[in-house]
Amino acid sequence: MKSAYRILLSSLVALAFLFAGCNQAGVPGSFTLSVDPASVNVLQGEATTFTVGILPQDGFTGTVELSLVAQDGSAVPAGLSLEPSSVQVSGPDAVAVSVSVRAAGDVPPQGYALRIEGSSGSLKAGADLGVEVRPGGKLWTPRVLELNGVAYGGGRYVIGADSGYVFTSDNALDWSSVLVSPGDWMIRGVAYENGIFVALSSEGKIFTSPDGASWTEQDSGTTNFLYSVAYGNNLYVAVGRYGTILTSPDAASWTAQNSGTTYSLYDVAYGNGLFVAVGSNGKIYTSDDDGVTWVEQASGTTSSLLGVTYGNGLFVVVGLNGVILTSSDGVNWTAQTLGTTDIFFNDVTYGNGLYVAVGLSGAVVTSPDGVNWTVQVAQTPSDLRGVTADDTGFVAVGDNGAIIRSADGVAWMTVSQSVEYWFSDGTFRDGTFVFVGTPSGVVTSTDGVHWLLQLMDAGDLYGVISSPDLFVAVGEVGTILTSPDGAVWSGQSSGVTVDLSDVIYGNDLFVVVGDDGTILTSPDGVNWTAQTSGVTADLVGVGYGNGLFVAVGEGGTILTSPDGVNWTAQTSGIAANLFGVVYGNGRFVAVGDVSALGVSTDGVHWSWLSSNGYDGFWRIGYADGTFVAPTYAGYTLVSMDGEQWLARFTGVAASFYAVAYGNGQIVMGGDSGAIITSP
Repeated sequence: MKSAYRILLSSLVALAFLFAGCNQAGVPGSFTLSVDPASVNVLQGEATTFTVGILPQDGFTGTVELSLVAQDGSAVPAGLSLEPSSVQVSGPDAVAVSVSVRAAGDVPPQGYALRIEGSSGSLKAGADLGVEVRPGGKLWTPRVLELNGVAYGGGRYVIGADSGYVFTSDNALDWSSVLVSPGDWMIRGVAYENGIFVALSSEGKIFTSPDGASWTEQDSGTTNFLYSVAYGNNLYVAVGRYGTILTSPDAASWTAQNSGTTYSLYDVAYGNGLFVAVGSNGKIYTSDDDGVTWVEQASGTTSSLLGVTYGNGLFVVVGLNGVILTSSDGVNWTAQTLGTTDIFFNDVTYGNGLYVAVGLSGAVVTSPDGVNWTVQVAQTPSDLRGVTADDTGFVAVGDNGAIIRSADGVAWMTVSQSVEYWFSDGTFRDGTFVFVGTPSGVVTSTDGVHWLLQLMDAGDLYGVISSPDLFVAVGEVGTILTSPDGAVWSGQSSGVTVDLSDVIYGNDLFVVVGDDGTILTSPDGVNWTAQTSGVTADLVGVGYGNGLFVAVGEGGTILTSPDGVNWTAQTSGIAANLFGVVYGNGRFVAVGDVSALGVSTDGVHWSWLSSNGYDGFWRIGYADGTFVAPTYAGYTLVSMDGEQWLARFTGVAASFYAVAYGNGQIVMGGDSGAIITSP
């Protein structure tokens, strides 16, 4: 009996071991797990993918749960996660799934020795995975210049702009920037009242200046967005968000008043002993007792009212949906007919016997009496935000740095307009970004935020680079320009008349490439020598790295040279036109149209990668350990190694063509004057 019991017990133990090898469904078997590749890079705040392979054995089927563990048994950072977290095996064939590892924005940037572990019941298998978390969070900031308001007084114009700046001019043609106070905020309203310039900001700040150059911050007592200020009866009145009204006898000491509303008030004017404030939802308020008591008036509209002026015995108010209202007393208002509701007005002024209103998409309308209005051609597509009158005419300002001027309100000329500028290339040296493009001109900045456009009569410019002491720009019909500082430029003789597309500096040599296989070299940027490329294809991009020049161009053309003089054609294996090439992280990366994206460690042997459907690149840059390939519709591709690429939307729906790095910033320029920076 004891012998039989021992046999039974042995059998039960054997069965226990057998069932321990079964999966969740009770089916015996096992599996192996693999990952490909064995190491990946991921940016903070981003995810990257790799492949997990499950090979079932001995009839295994079921669900394999995936987890991320550290190879040394330590805790994995909470911000690292896997998706999906399980794999279903339903047959004898190997299963391969794409798995993402995501790094939260606060995961420390470093290498992690991890392991992908798969489990199904008591069965376990795993494979090592190296994860390199790289600094990320490079959010893009638009740097398209917005001019928000303009005032004239004391023989000087002052324009309110972004980032705490104003622009001043004594002739409305030549403008200088003045930093009123540093910060990521805008100066929204500017006025010249009683011999003082007053500037209002998006954070409730108030600044005053006797000349537009030297500014003093005053205590406003509020952080609400302030939009406009007027002066009358020895009193300043400022208005802003949430019905904010402030009064001051000297623009220095301000007192909050009760407007009786929480609607935003966008503009205020004084005339005929009356302050008139206008705002959202068609609100109009008036005060005849030093801005203390405010009375709501019936406007007859619910459209937001954004501008008000007084002149020739008449208040004129403008707003959204083409609204124009007039009143001789500020109490009784009459709607005027413009003939369209498509114009959204932002501001209105009176001067030289004429009312002038401006708005979105370059809208300008004029009237001699406030009743009969004429639509004018403003010569700009930019949204216009402000308008003022001087002794000789009118000046209007708006988005994209738009400044337009007119002597009569009818014929307008563009003084400054960046919206028509298309960036082709950019570089950085000694604290200065220099970008070039179309139409002929150079755009410079010392901080990536504030930009100066210098138009030239030199043809469109396509490429720019710098040596330690000289900027060199190249362009159409053989144009070569040089500058020691990015401000003063001199034309040089290239000896050719074909378009020159790009320029690079390396090994103490400038190398320029252009149409019809053109290659030029110069040790000093002044004296240029034509070299034999051996090809007639247009060459569009050139790069330098690891002692090698690489030129790319039409029909997949790739040339290499150790010295810029002797060039060898390489087999690219691609027929697409190539437009740009850069060296970084031990490899060349080339880009072009029809999604061309190639990588090579020696410039000779090239591998062509998937660009994830993003069709076409003009330039590529290498910045802060990252390849940056700008493309169309506001997207850019980024990669640490040139092989694994992530697509990012910049937040600006422009096509970008130029990229540069300096001062810890990546700067990209695109069409319609678009500039963005990161971080």
